[in-house]
Amino acid sequence: MHDNAELALQISEAGRIISSITMMQPRRSTAAPGAGSAQGVGGGAVAQAAARRKRNKKKQEEQKEEQEKKKQQDEEKKKKQRGKFKEQKKEDGEQKDKEDEDEDQQVKKVRTADDEVLDTAKSILDKLPPYLDKNEAVPGVLPVIQGLGGELIDQDAQGEQEETAETKKIPPSSLSIVLSQEMARFNKLMTVIRTSLDEVERAIGGLVVMSQAIEDVYDAILISKVPNQWADAAYPSLKPLGAWVADLIERILFFRQWLTQGMPSSFWFSGFFFPQGFLTAVLQTYARKYKLPIDTLRFKYQALKDKKDTIQTAPPDGVYIYGLFMEAASWDDRSMKMSESRPGEMYAVMPVLHFLPQKDYQPPPTMYAAPLYKTGA
Repeated sequence: MHDNAELALQISEAGRIISSITMMQPRRSTAAPGAGSAQGVGGGAVAQAAARRKRNKKKQEEQKEEQEKKKQQDEEKKKKQRGKFKEQKKEDGEQKDKEDEDEDQQVKKVRTADDEVLDTAKSILDKLPPYLDKNEAVPGVLPVIQGLGGELIDQDAQGEQEETAETKKIPPSSLSIVLSQEMARFNKLMTVIRTSLDEVERAIGGLVVMSQAIEDVYDAILISKVPNQWADAAYPSLKPLGAWVADLIERILFFRQWLTQGMPSSFWFSGFFFPQGFLTAVLQTYARKYKLPIDTLRFKYQALKDKKDTIQTAPPDGVYIYGLFMEAASWDDRSMKMSESRPGEMYAVMPVLHFLPQKDYQPPPTMYAAPLYKTGA
């Protein structure tokens, strides 16, 4: 074959191959809907993909709108709740402000210095017990004088009188004399308290002049301190006014029970006005019983496991006492010995002690001698 003919054949074959390849490639359709038969296979796949994308996009937009709508509803709900909370808070605040205002007005009415002193004075007078009256005494607890006919005459009621042909003195019990003296001291203290409080009330009311003594009582009550006028007539104590008054009432109650119920089985040692006199009376009682010189007697101390409320009878000799405290130490009820102080406990209660007089008693060297203070704290 001629060279030109062969070249023309190759060009023809190449064109045919290129035409076949071109027919197989996908083409962009510009035809109207319904012309699918003219698009070919590639054009149909492109249309389906576009439709899917459109549907997906529409679905995403619908989901987004639904989420926005739900979010908006939640915001509105929260706003309503916040509004209700604010309204409730506002109402509570207004109510609290009103209560505070009423309380402040009430406080302003009652918290003047005069009113505070008057209220305290009235409270003390209301709590203060009546005087210790010897007419309430049971037989045998106070010193008496016996008449020739056998009748008993109250020595305190008759006053200090000498023995005559018509009367003779019964040797009084040492402890009964202590009771009589303690009654006199507490009655005198209550008189001082009642008189001074009455003067303070009258001075505040403008009925009497506010003297220096009345003003001292006024100032002391205002700061919850025991007035010097009372402290001078009382026993040593470091308590503030409220605790001091409560302690005084308990002391008077103890002596009233002694007066009206007879000799107690155990004695509140720290409740005495003059505890040294009580100890001397115990020694005198023992000395008279055994006919011993009182200056040869000394106390032997023994701790008891029994509590004061469980003791029903007094000892045959000596006395049981309670009401003592230990500082920087404690008492071990199991070993019945002193021990280290417990954590956080400044004062520990001492057990009931038996004060037993003994002739020429010398404590063993193993006993610990500790000082005893009578100032109430």
